[in-house]
Amino acid sequence: MLELLDLTLQDSKGTLGQKMEVARMREVLCDFFYGENIYHTDTDFLNKYFLAFGILANKERVVNP
Repeated sequence: MLELLDLTLQDSKGTLGQKMEVARMREVLCDFFYGENIYHTDTDFLNKYFLAFGILANKERVVNP
């Protein structure tokens, strides 16, 4: 997971805002799995967060096959 996020951050594509979002999610995930969970993240939040991206990706795939 972290490797994919790091590769995404290294990619030349994407806007600054997109890269900031990926970097923030990397920080939150590291804190959740390896840190002290200072952001008080729970699995329900992560499921909702990533579900939104999954729905959008599926919508894009259906619209632009």
